[in-house]
Amino acid sequence: MHPNARGIAVKKAYIDAGAERAAYQMTEVDVYNQPVGQPQVAKVSTHEEVSQFDFFEQCALTQLEAGRLATRFNTKLSALGIKVPYIKFLEPTCYSWLTDGTDDAAVLSEKRLDVSKYKKWNDNKGGVDTLLAKVQPLLELGLGTIGEEEEEEEEEEEADQEEEEQVQVVDEESRQQIIDDDVPQAFSHWSYHDTGGNKRRFLVCDLQGVLNSSFELTDPAIHSRRKRFGVTDHGQRGHEAFFATHKCNPLCKILQLKSPSFKPEGPASQGQA
Repeated sequence: MHPNARGIAVKKAYIDAGAERAAYQMTEVDVYNQPVGQPQVAKVSTHEEVSQFDFFEQCALTQLEAGRLATRFNTKLSALGIKVPYIKFLEPTCYSWLTDGTDDAAVLSEKRLDVSKYKKWNDNKGGVDTLLAKVQPLLELGLGTIGEEEEEEEEEEEADQEEEEQVQVVDEESRQQIIDDDVPQAFSHWSYHDTGGNKRRFLVCDLQGVLNSSFELTDPAIHSRRKRFGVTDHGQRGHEAFFATHKCNPLCKILQLKSPSFKPEGPASQGQA
């Protein structure tokens, strides 16, 4: 990425490891092995992968799709005159090289964020902000399913909502009720509704990173109906877990978002109620 770069240097000890990947400090180096360019983080799978490249491609596609939806979300807020920090996802880069002259090796890299400001606003199991550890078991409870009739009603509501949004006016008092931490939660909720018309249902979550002038986020998860986005994609179960804990905030209400209702399924969900 830097014009003087001739290689990369990666620390041997990881700085953090999650369920899917481990992160290492990394930098590009020049011909004298001196760091050049911005500090980066190198990421590799924590599991035995058939192909690291396939794993990196899946991670990159998830992050790029989340970024595409974030751009749509930011445009929506701008059209409504809502001035809050916008959401951006870091752009990943893949570095590869030969080891022992025969085998390919690779890392997925992105800009290194300020760890002192790092925060997770929600996870991919229904966890929210400071309650992450307490609500993780929700995903395993089997909360329910959305029936076909409910889906049709929901899509009709969304069509009505789109018509209403064309003439929607946001008053100043409503704007002032929004706080910065409302934005990631509302974005996750909005992503579910924005992708509903074509029956994809992508819910972007596991929102983590830093807040400066905008939210700089990394390593998102996307729950999709067909589980297109790797092992962190829990499909409809992920949708259920998110809405089991989500409480609509002022930004959700301005965007006229509604939480879907799920039909009870089995004794586990009855116990949860």
